[in-house]
Amino acid sequence: MKSLLTLLLIITSTLNAKDISTNDIKQLFQGEKVFMETNMEQMRNVSFSTNSEFHDAKAKLKAFLGNNWEEQKMDKKVKQEVDNGLASSGQKFNGMIIFNKKDQPTNMITISHMNMKMEGKKYLLQIMIMNSK
Repeated sequence: MKSLLTLLLIITSTLNAKDISTNDIKQLFQGEKVFMETNMEQMRNVSFSTNSEFHDAKAKLKAFLGNNWEEQKMDKKVKQEVDNGLASSGQKFNGMIIFNKKDQPTNMITISHMNMKMEGKKYLLQIMIMNSK
């Protein structure tokens, strides 16, 4: 059992963004309602309607990515601009984090979360996977 856990940690810590599919993300957030999905060569996106809080979704994604990914906080000025834009339409932005691959910073995974009632859920959760060739 210990060797299986070690193998799983090795695999997830060596993940590159190009290796992560929207199916991986849907499996990770199994039980959430897929709202939209986009698959392009260098950018993939899955949006969910959910009742999960931002900190819970972020922790789940961070655990999946492993230690070889680092968290980048959103620039305060950019966050304020996003907040202002959403507030004008009655929406609230709960958080956005970009994870970069430590040894390949052009590999990025973004998680964003906002108040948006749809399909009987309270929030919109979006996971975007971006990678360079």
